[in-house]
Amino acid sequence: MSIFSKIIDKIAEYKTIIIHRHKHPDMDAYGSQLGLKSLIQNTYPKKKVYTVGSSVTKYDYNDKMDVVEDDTYHNALVIVVDTGSEHLIDDDRYKNGDYLINIDHHNQDNPYGDIYYINNKRVSCCSIIINLCMNSELKMNKTAAELLYMGLITDSGRFLYNNVDADTFNFASYLISFGIDINYLYKKLYVTTYEEKKLNGYVLSNFVIDDGIAYIKFFKTDQLSFNTDLNTLKSGTINLMSNIKDVPIWVTFTEDNNDIYVELRGNIDVVEIAKKYGGGGHSRACGAKVKTWDEVHKIINDLKLMIKR
Repeated sequence: MSIFSKIIDKIAEYKTIIIHRHKHPDMDAYGSQLGLKSLIQNTYPKKKVYTVGSSVTKYDYNDKMDVVEDDTYHNALVIVVDTGSEHLIDDDRYKNGDYLINIDHHNQDNPYGDIYYINNKRVSCCSIIINLCMNSELKMNKTAAELLYMGLITDSGRFLYNNVDADTFNFASYLISFGIDINYLYKKLYVTTYEEKKLNGYVLSNFVIDDGIAYIKFFKTDQLSFNTDLNTLKSGTINLMSNIKDVPIWVTFTEDNNDIYVELRGNIDVVEIAKKYGGGGHSRACGAKVKTWDEVHKIINDLKLMIKR
């Protein structure tokens, strides 16, 4: 029996299903979580399907998260999407379900779950959910197609990243066949505010290039100064520093409460540095979290050594 068949059998078996994703969600996390919920509800209308998570980001999907009581986890199927490590899962109650499925596209050194499907060749977790739908009894609808398309295009960098393949475009074509308005979705994702334009200008004027590494540091006060959120600072600005000649690595360091979030991108593999500091992700797009600016300086030095190898 294929892993997709096992996943579908479990979805069919349980009356209650709770879907988790990672903290500080991006659109791939929201898209795969809410898209899967819509697919299950469309296929099995009598099932109770919940999505949980508390992080606040620039995406307006927090009101789509459900308030789930602890007792609801008893005898429930829990599915975690787009989350490479257990400590990144939003809401620790994922452990309290009857059965756990892990669906992801990140590198996982220690996969979790009673069953798991990990495919790090897929450009997004939404790609996996789309493929699951195309190869099972799950029924696609326009709502799910919109959510999954937004996750697909954001995690693929609008189809520009190097892990985009023929399947990626086949998945997009499949979703478009359900009548979604891709121009509307692009505007929803990429129209910016005046404050965001000011933030982008700040990044372009203040990032540093040091021995082949482009980076910028954001401090606690910057979220208030630019009227923005953590995810926009650490992930939404990082590619402003991409595609610079002789600069193969670009990084954001973002202070929030007692932590400093590290986002790493590169034209070379950088995930070993993320793993060294307790993080992970994709080979050329990954992250970690440290406590001090001294550790930040060590990361910069490690990246310099990597470039020189």
